[in-house]
Amino acid sequence: MDHIDILRRALRLAWNRKALWLFGAILFLTGGGSFNFPRGQARWHARWTDLPFVSKNWIAWLIAGSCLLLIVIVVGLILRYMAQVALYRLVDEELVLERAATVRHGFELGWDHRALRLFGIDLVIDIPFSLIALLILAFALSPLLLMLIDSTGMRVIAIILTVALGLLALLVLLILGGVVGVWHQLVARSAVLDDRRWYESLKHGYTLFVTHFKDVFLMALLMWGIAIGWRLVMLPVTILLGVVAFVSGGVPAWLIWNLTGARWLAMLVGVPIGLGVFLLPMAVIQGAYQAFHSTVWTITYRELVPALETIEDT
Repeated sequence: MDHIDILRRALRLAWNRKALWLFGAILFLTGGGSFNFPRGQARWHARWTDLPFVSKNWIAWLIAGSCLLLIVIVVGLILRYMAQVALYRLVDEELVLERAATVRHGFELGWDHRALRLFGIDLVIDIPFSLIALLILAFALSPLLLMLIDSTGMRVIAIILTVALGLLALLVLLILGGVVGVWHQLVARSAVLDDRRWYESLKHGYTLFVTHFKDVFLMALLMWGIAIGWRLVMLPVTILLGVVAFVSGGVPAWLIWNLTGARWLAMLVGVPIGLGVFLLPMAVIQGAYQAFHSTVWTITYRELVPALETIEDT
């Protein structure tokens, strides 16, 4: 397997097919099921009187907010798995049928039962991994129980053991997470590109991982290195966009606050503007990267498992 050639082909394909960027942007915005919105309490200390009717009907507002959050999560999950299937299949059609990717066809390919299958695969993989991670962390923190002993020496030993086991646990989780992540790339493509059932995909992905360990591991190392470099590049870009977004949303919010004295109205105007200025360019940039990342692993999968049958033209 020529790993450098795969990277070149993936970069060329992702650059030439801008339709892939849209589905990559959807993946970025949905964060793989999690949402990249600011968390924590607001710092402007809003008074209940700033928000009409909230103090009297706070239960109704709470229920409405919970329902809205649930709807956002469900819609985000649907879009995420639809975009993931679309990316896989669009690139695969390009490789096998030489069919150029389009946005419309991407939505047609993404709206498929395979998206639901990917959701099931994520649950089967992520839930056991999360439980194992919790057990490892619990083991690493177990020396803290020695703190219950009324002894200065035991407390020092507890701290030293906790730090040592914590570092070891972090290393184990990084290695385990990396291995599971690479295996997951193969499993997901087995389910989507070859239309295998979830349990067949798990087995097939494991077989590919073990049989072609050197090729898969080398590709993983290259992609981890690219990911680290990409984060370093994106750090100043993110800071710059954050400053621009803060000014773009802050100035109109400040003007409205001074004109009306209503903080809630200022936030209602400033926050959407700031988020839009920040998220739109970030979505384009990160969407292109997500398209490249997905394309690399799809080409890698097709190098390991050549398409034996022509993809059905949908």
